[in-house]
Amino acid sequence: MVERNAALGQDGYTITALIIPTDLSIVNDAIEENPDDYTGNIPSNPNEEPENVFTLSKVHMYLYVETNTGHYLKFEYNPDESGPDVGYVFNCEVKTSDIMSNDNIELLNLTSCESQSVSECFTKMKNPPIKILMFYEEPYTPPIHDYIVKIPDTNGLTLCNEFEPQDNEIYFAYPLNLIQPVVEFFPDDVPDGFKINISSTPVVGRDFILDDDNLPKLLSRINSQHEFLQTTNITSNYSIHMKFFNTYGRSRIFTVTNGDLLNYV
Repeated sequence: MVERNAALGQDGYTITALIIPTDLSIVNDAIEENPDDYTGNIPSNPNEEPENVFTLSKVHMYLYVETNTGHYLKFEYNPDESGPDVGYVFNCEVKTSDIMSNDNIELLNLTSCESQSVSECFTKMKNPPIKILMFYEEPYTPPIHDYIVKIPDTNGLTLCNEFEPQDNEIYFAYPLNLIQPVVEFFPDDVPDGFKINISSTPVVGRDFILDDDNLPKLLSRINSQHEFLQTTNITSNYSIHMKFFNTYGRSRIFTVTNGDLLNYV
């Protein structure tokens, strides 16, 4: 799951991975014996440790982004949202500058596999080429895996799983052509006339706009953007007119078929 509330000023995406051990019965038995310790290492029989006891401190998870050099970020265990009945939650926070180029967006706090230092990188806004890698500390010498050189801290760990999102399952942002209206002009039968077809128009949900907290924030943001535009040179050559889609109220520039100003839905 990927979450971000940019409207409230969050400058990054929280990526959440939920891990559920295959045999939860052994895990739950261990937790019942020591309920106060379930967020750390799950205790085992001191005389003989079952092979499939799930030990959290031995789990290491990484977000891997396929770039020219490869970039990665480690997940952190989240005990507050974890438990024997729901599974074990790991989070990582990916920062972004919101700089976009074509269909790509810049990420800030990932480690380069080449330099092993934090560096910026660009990746796709939609369907980014990312993987979630799960490693485990085994008591025996693990087999060699493909990420030892790319992520040195995984040396000596066993690669258990590689998770890749399905198509359209993860996006960091929508390309602009998907979030701004698409306007097409068509010739009309009358002289100097034309028709306009508007599609892909962003809309705000009814429940969102009726929320007492959301509406003031939305109007404040629109007003601040309008005030900023007034300070630029654009307004010396153009006028700015805004109207909410599918709302009542007269418009200065939008007209209906007979030429009257738009004043109804």
